[in-house]
Amino acid sequence: MTKLKTLPLSLSVLLAFTTSPLVTYAAPTPTTSVDYDGFTYDLTTTYTSYTDNPGLLESQPWWGNASLANALMDLVRFDLGDYFDNFPAEAPVSALTAYGTSGDYVSISYWDIPLETLIDCPTNCPRTIDTYTYITGSRTELVYLTLADVQASLLSTGAGIQSSLSSVSTLVNGAHSRPMSRRVAKGEKTFWVAGDWGNDNHDGRDGTTGLAELGIGYNFGPAQINLSFGKTWADQDLVHGGDLDVDGKYLMIEGILPVSRENGVYATLGAYRHWADADIRRGYLNMGSREVSTASPDSRSWGVRGRLDWENAFTVQATRFSPYVDLWHTRTKLDSYTESGGSFAARFDSRDDDVTEMRLGTNAALPIKNTGFELVANLEYTRRFDGSADGTTGEVIGLFSFDLDGENFDRNWLKGGIGVEGKLAKGKASLMFNGTTEGEFMSSWIAASYQMAF
Repeated sequence: MTKLKTLPLSLSVLLAFTTSPLVTYAAPTPTTSVDYDGFTYDLTTTYTSYTDNPGLLESQPWWGNASLANALMDLVRFDLGDYFDNFPAEAPVSALTAYGTSGDYVSISYWDIPLETLIDCPTNCPRTIDTYTYITGSRTELVYLTLADVQASLLSTGAGIQSSLSSVSTLVNGAHSRPMSRRVAKGEKTFWVAGDWGNDNHDGRDGTTGLAELGIGYNFGPAQINLSFGKTWADQDLVHGGDLDVDGKYLMIEGILPVSRENGVYATLGAYRHWADADIRRGYLNMGSREVSTASPDSRSWGVRGRLDWENAFTVQATRFSPYVDLWHTRTKLDSYTESGGSFAARFDSRDDDVTEMRLGTNAALPIKNTGFELVANLEYTRRFDGSADGTTGEVIGLFSFDLDGENFDRNWLKGGIGVEGKLAKGKASLMFNGTTEGEFMSSWIAASYQMAF
């Protein structure tokens, strides 16, 4: 800040602040804005006296604060004209900042234009009854956006890829979690419709996931080949009123091969491709107000799956148990994208995630007498080998870049399911209710299917 000078009481000063200008004219009202100490000050001038307008002068942010009045004057100087309401300035004294009163005088600071010096005059300067040009205005607090402020919302891109992964996981480990139920006799064809719908609420998530599928298959003898087509969807609520909608479609091929037909051991090998569109509305706070930036990136996934089932390995009373081991790997890519709308739109780099999981479990079936249906159940342990997702990188446009660590995965969880399956009309119907203890899969869901063999 410019070195402050305190004006001595002198004849010239008294004359300056007790003599009205001989000639004045209507000048345009000046305005300016300055930033100081965490606030933006929007300033203009008012030609008045303290006697006529005490409320106006006392309502200024610097009233009672000489230090602030001096600091603002040092920034504004003569940008708002002079004390005789001339703009641009013609007189040697700038417009005044009033910060108090002393007897019949107003305490002020001003800029001495010829001397290029800030003057602080706490006493014996303008009289309260004299009319001069005073600086007036308002201030708003500056809110500086930081990475910490928007980190949670920036991780919305992580929610996008995780929702795609959730959709793929529903495909493989939901609708196709019991491949032996699709097996038909040698030389037979099969057709089915299936669907899954449930909640995805683990670890602070708040959403739903679903799937609808059509499938066909034929048992050639050495192997049964199944082909399925379907649609997936996943919705998630995000922080600060944001939301995510991922709609996808997929194609999957599976082969069921007898390893030991006489012992009921079968291998299932499969591969799939999934394509999805994500609509992301990223919510965040800007000076306490909620804003939204939007984008619609694409994602693509592929994966392979190998499974070994031991059908009817043992029986306890009338309940048949069929243990299995399942290994699944998938890779999902979310394209780079740039948001639109909102004050702090961001650009996100593309992101790839790989997930490998192993499942150990058993299916169980208990005939329900005189119904043609069975009570079916499932108990499964899942181990995810990957500890965390890929990081999220990009830029809040025009402000800063970011490189955020990927989300930590839950790596172990249990799944259980119970339902009924049996003959209905000319086909086989199945209905199951399922849930997981935690993890990266749906928290609870219902699975239904109807299959015909011919």
